[in-house]
Amino acid sequence: MHSGRTPHSCARNGQRAVVVLLLLLLSSCLSLQNLYRASRAVRTAENIAYIDDGDDKHKLNVFAPAGAQGAPVVVFVHGGFWRAGDRSYHESIVGLYGNVGTALADNDVVTVVPSYRLYPQVPSAEDMLDDVAAALAWTRDHIAVHGGDPQRILLAGHSAGAHLVTLLASRPDALRKRGIDPSVIKGVVSLSGIYDVPGAAARAELEEDRVTLWRPLFGKLGAEQSPARYFGDKMAPIFFVVGSNDFESCLVDYHAAEKSLAGLVGDRAFFRTLPKLTHEDMVLTIGTAHDDVGPAVAAFAWFITRRP
Repeated sequence: MHSGRTPHSCARNGQRAVVVLLLLLLSSCLSLQNLYRASRAVRTAENIAYIDDGDDKHKLNVFAPAGAQGAPVVVFVHGGFWRAGDRSYHESIVGLYGNVGTALADNDVVTVVPSYRLYPQVPSAEDMLDDVAAALAWTRDHIAVHGGDPQRILLAGHSAGAHLVTLLASRPDALRKRGIDPSVIKGVVSLSGIYDVPGAAARAELEEDRVTLWRPLFGKLGAEQSPARYFGDKMAPIFFVVGSNDFESCLVDYHAAEKSLAGLVGDRAFFRTLPKLTHEDMVLTIGTAHDDVGPAVAAFAWFITRRP
């Protein structure tokens, strides 16, 4: 899954992705860099229920700089094709997603990493949005105890997680319906996101994926669950980030967003392409010696929460 591969869709089968991640990390030793580097970050809470129903997918981890007070906060939503992944995803081997929390905390950002229910446990992306909103509400109500400022909260996500956070933050009505004032979200960081669901489904490399995921999960609601439909001056400020060697649909949607939001650049829309990075690199390199992603996310969090 390096730069010489045939372009394909942004989302991949979850089981195949695990194998690819393991092989990638065994060859690059990124996991060792993520797990055994010096850090001043503290995992201040682990496996905390943000919905008290006994479901492990309704739990989260919190990472903070030692002694944090009033720091900006990032709620990071993992990817995994809407049907794989977790807040601690093969962490002892690949480092996910403790590497994200640790790296951002090392850059003075309190970080919340929730799990959320996946397909087919839930039949719709709307159910996933319910969980993301509930994790956001928990953060708003409890993050001060962990050194974060509830007035400085951002959403962030990778891949499917980026789709969910941009969709939620671009729809004030969806937030209000879930009991969240849209002003709670000061910004969004979207790493390698999907913004046009029907387009991504059409570009999917495997018909199997269209049959087993895209159609049953999104059905006729694909256009309604496409963040691009809601992009405009009512959305929270979004920092769009993509790797130059990312999946085809991620690159297509990134450039489409760049074009459609050209009039809002520097206000509601910010864009950055990271050279040579693949889709997997966008999260696997976070916290390593070659990390361009973590510092960019942290810098945006500080910038957007200081802006008048």
